[in-house]
Amino acid sequence: MIKKEMIMMMVMMMGVHLVNAEINACAGFVKASSAVSEIVVKKIDYSAVKVRLVTKSGNTKEEGECTPNGDYFIPIYDKGSYFLEPIGPAGWAFEPKRRPVIIGDDFSCADDLNFEFTGFSLKGQVLTEGETEGPEGVSV
Repeated sequence: MIKKEMIMMMVMMMGVHLVNAEINACAGFVKASSAVSEIVVKKIDYSAVKVRLVTKSGNTKEEGECTPNGDYFIPIYDKGSYFLEPIGPAGWAFEPKRRPVIIGDDFSCADDLNFEFTGFSLKGQVLTEGETEGPEGVSV
């Protein structure tokens, strides 16, 4: 009976320890730049944007998805020097393109690390139907 009680007590203590465990992380948000905010009427959904924790050699260490309002959270497991990079759908542009991050003994980032969505880039050409060239005098 004593052994059973000791085992139960140990399991309970481990459970309390797990509940009190902290998650070390980098967090921040992606928001529209002031220029984008002036021209976009509808609220931007950032859930297609990811933020990556990348090593100096370019390998992805961790990755977090943004919430629709732009918040992100990336768990940190290892000390070291990294970069945070926002990755959006094709054509989305962000500033800065990457942020240096140094993870020290506390395994977390000092402050929120935020990014601005600065706009879209489009690539293509205007063609006349059935032709290989576009019409003259069309400005895009």
